[in-house]
Amino acid sequence: MRQACSKREHPIPAALLRLVISLYSGLLVAGLPDTALAAIVSDPNCSKQILPPDEIHDDNFVGTSLGFPLVLGGSTVHEEVFVDVNGYVSFGIPPLVENSIHGRERMEDPKYSTIAAFYADIDPRNPDAGDVTYGQTTYAGHRAFCVNWGGEKGVGSSPWWYRPNLRNKIQLILVHREDRGPHDFDIIMNYDQVQWDESYSYYRTASTRPTWVGFTGLPQAVPGSGIPPPSVLVDGKPHALTAGSVGSPVLGRYIFEIRNGRSPQVAVVSGTLYTPDNQPIAGAMVQLCRADGKCATAPTNAEGRYSMRILEQIVDGTPFSLSANPPMNQELLLPIRNVREVTPIVGSVLDGYDAVLRAAEPMPVGTGLEPLVGLTAAKTPVVYWKDPLHISTHGCPEATVATYTVYEGPGNTGSVLSTGPMIWDEKTAKYEATIPPLYPAHGLATIEMRLVCKNGVELIDSFPIYIDPSGYVRNAKGNPIRGAKVTLYRSDYAQGPFELVPDGSAIMSPANRTNPMYSDERGYFGWDTLAGYYVVRAEKPGCTAVGRTDRAYTETGVLPVPPPVTDLDLRLDCGAVPPPALSVPSHLAVEAQTSAGAVVTYEASALDAADGSVPVKCLPSSGSSFPFGTTAVTCTAMNSYGNGATASFSVTVADTQPPVLTLPNDMAAYATSAAGASVTYEANAVDALDGVVAPLCIPPSGATFPPGESKALCTASDSHGNASHGSFSVLITYEFGGLLPPLSGSSRSTFKKNQVLPVRFTLTGSSAGISTLAARLFVAKVVEDGVRPEVPAVSAGGGTTDNLFRPTGSTGSYQFLLSTKSMDPGVYWLRIDLGDAVIHAVPVTLTN
Repeated sequence: MRQACSKREHPIPAALLRLVISLYSGLLVAGLPDTALAAIVSDPNCSKQILPPDEIHDDNFVGTSLGFPLVLGGSTVHEEVFVDVNGYVSFGIPPLVENSIHGRERMEDPKYSTIAAFYADIDPRNPDAGDVTYGQTTYAGHRAFCVNWGGEKGVGSSPWWYRPNLRNKIQLILVHREDRGPHDFDIIMNYDQVQWDESYSYYRTASTRPTWVGFTGLPQAVPGSGIPPPSVLVDGKPHALTAGSVGSPVLGRYIFEIRNGRSPQVAVVSGTLYTPDNQPIAGAMVQLCRADGKCATAPTNAEGRYSMRILEQIVDGTPFSLSANPPMNQELLLPIRNVREVTPIVGSVLDGYDAVLRAAEPMPVGTGLEPLVGLTAAKTPVVYWKDPLHISTHGCPEATVATYTVYEGPGNTGSVLSTGPMIWDEKTAKYEATIPPLYPAHGLATIEMRLVCKNGVELIDSFPIYIDPSGYVRNAKGNPIRGAKVTLYRSDYAQGPFELVPDGSAIMSPANRTNPMYSDERGYFGWDTLAGYYVVRAEKPGCTAVGRTDRAYTETGVLPVPPPVTDLDLRLDCGAVPPPALSVPSHLAVEAQTSAGAVVTYEASALDAADGSVPVKCLPSSGSSFPFGTTAVTCTAMNSYGNGATASFSVTVADTQPPVLTLPNDMAAYATSAAGASVTYEANAVDALDGVVAPLCIPPSGATFPPGESKALCTASDSHGNASHGSFSVLITYEFGGLLPPLSGSSRSTFKKNQVLPVRFTLTGSSAGISTLAARLFVAKVVEDGVRPEVPAVSAGGGTTDNLFRPTGSTGSYQFLLSTKSMDPGVYWLRIDLGDAVIHAVPVTLTN
């Protein structure tokens, strides 16, 4: 940003004339030209009749019916016109072959009633040149008479063989204005090329006659008319006819009204238009307008001068405001709007109404603005008037003041359209703000950003923008059409004829000088224009006018500017163009990722016969968070014709994964009582969505597990009913201290049959204190082919019953008195069953 200065500029307020259009139903103006706007009107009726030159002399004229009555320079009503080879027409008295009555005398004397489009010595005998043609026609809905001198090839001076390649293209149209008065008419002089005048004549001398452009009562209708050589009217000269205009912004067109036989009085306002470095600028278009929309237009000449003729009927003491557009190919300059006021005076020339065009400036480095419709050639942002805008800029952190202000027009003296604070964003290290939609403002505006730093330094930066109230091209369903060709036509008359505004013309402001243009993805289009009557056409191959399948375009009715015309809605029927082929998934089943659902990505594509691959918009979009359950996704693909295809599919988000259960490995412990042992363990479960969940285990941790091997069964469930199951083994054994004498656990002992054999053992360690153990003794005889099934041992008494051991006096000691009476001599296995599934066996031998 720049530091603020004590001296501030005072730029010019703006109020744009805007052609960005709203729908006019009704008249469709057919037959609009496809070529760029030229001054000469292409009308075959102007070439119905040919005026041949005299083969001996280059002069000739013809008398013919005008087709309507007119009065010029007096009170005589004329219905016949004399067309002369030498660039003029006359009424009443036929021209003299030698043209002895010439120039000012002919046009000042009412009895000659002359209109000179280019009064000079024309010789149309050049075989490579064009003819002088004429004919009755219509213009702007009125009867008219037209003359072309040279047509498309042009005509040269006399003699034709002298400088034969220098030619002029001149046209005169007389338009009957019976709507104003029975004998009133307009004079329209059109010039597409002027390469010579009388000063180029082979016969030129110091007293060579000047070239005249005018008519009876106003022989010097344009600057340079009637001025002796050197030439000033030819192309490239100070008063080139093709570079000026009267009553029209079309260069080379001069319109004069004749009312009651004379040209109305005019007020003239003139001045010079300058570039920002105070250099005169040629080719700019200057306009003076009253508040009620009455306007006059004139271009600047090679010296940057303009001279505005304002007809007496619109001069009533009301002030006019001055506006101007930069010349063609000068898009680095901004238009100016309503920079000065002037109150014209009929019959007077008010000079000195100068103005300066401002240079367009791009956005400052480090400043951002979005969304944009686009950028001009000067990098000036163009924004849509109904879009909120996000603005950001760098600057000193912790400023005590940070604001933006949007002013109408260039600079900071126009009306305030919007203002507000800018907030420092730590992430972007910029000041940011949201500017509400600037609707209904449109045209040129300025955004100013102001910061006051902690040290008191004030920083101010600004840049221009164009606020675009674009019109739309839509199909019959109201969908935007992208890439429609939109063309702007203009006329000086409400009734036409309408002509193509040239691409880059100064009739359009630098906001958009492309014509035709193509609608963007939202169907937008638009222009800033000077005053006039306009028609806008939209077309796209494959489409027709709504309700008119025989018409490949749609058109507005006549659009007068001013007032501004905004929000035009042009409709085309593109129903014959098929929509894209849309491809979407059939169904998606997605595992939930969080307790809220899942982020789901998917692919959807569309292929269009005309546009190829086209974007697909889906709701919810790919990458969105989907909730639990089934959600319908609707996808739409639209081609550039606004024809769309829709397809749907479903996404089901579910939690199908149980918690992850973590259990201990198989465990073992010594019994601390006859009931077993209390075992503590840790079991955990974690769910992807619920996090840590508590498993349910049976027996639970801390429970008493019985002697032997047991299973701990665990289950972990999440909030969506998914369960994990698992188990682990717990082996509880008695801590066996070993056999006591007379038995030995390491070798076979021998005993006598019928001897009472004491079988004794001890528990030790954790099990040493157990005195209620129900231990049993079993006997199995060893035979040659193996071991016989074991049987309960027979007690010899001594406190034991059945085959149960009884505790002895010592803690943890047990004894069983085995009776051997019923046992045959041989080898036996004695097995002590403690009830913990652990085998404690010893071999013994019985002998006689």
